[in-house]
Amino acid sequence: MTAKERERLSRAQRLVVKIGSNALCHPSGELDQEVLSSLAEEISQLAETKKRTILVTSGAVKIGLHKLGQSRAKDLPTRQAAAAVGQSELLSSYHRAFSAHGMPVAQILLTQAELSDFKRYLHLSNALDALISRHNAVPILNENDPVSAAGVEIGENDRLAALVASKINADLLVLLSDVDGLYTSDPNKDPDARFIPVVEIVNQEIYALAAETSSF
Repeated sequence: MTAKERERLSRAQRLVVKIGSNALCHPSGELDQEVLSSLAEEISQLAETKKRTILVTSGAVKIGLHKLGQSRAKDLPTRQAAAAVGQSELLSSYHRAFSAHGMPVAQILLTQAELSDFKRYLHLSNALDALISRHNAVPILNENDPVSAAGVEIGENDRLAALVASKINADLLVLLSDVDGLYTSDPNKDPDARFIPVVEIVNQEIYALAAETSSF
């Protein structure tokens, strides 16, 4: 990372942070409380320097499947049921982690409808702004999996985080994952995969590197 890039990062005041299921949960599907506590501590430290964070979280489906004794969601109803079970535990855990730092959390579940309809998005944007600017709260965003289906689904939380970051004019989007960055192919499957440290322009070649997620 160049000095100029570090300076740009240090100036960022409004952040969107997305954490993936594999980074947040043990392989069994159980929530990793140590990771969660560390995340809350770092976000609270950012808040002390007037940097505000919106958190986009995965994990509800994976946690829910673990609670239901399932290894994978074989169909949409199972995925929706797992999300409903896991979401409550996920938010409760976030509440405990951030309460230790005196920060309230706010759950916001979204579908494509909230992001594509101007009036609904405007209400969402105003709510997010009030939470982070006036109340030092941490909005916890996730796709509303229990009701998402064809036509209103967002698809994955990386996409949700990017959409939210663009619509609120975030200074920085951070994706926390068990993969350390963008590769030319899946490093878990291809030993010749090359790490791409910086993407200057998002073009068709970069788009072509995207693949289906293997997490929840």
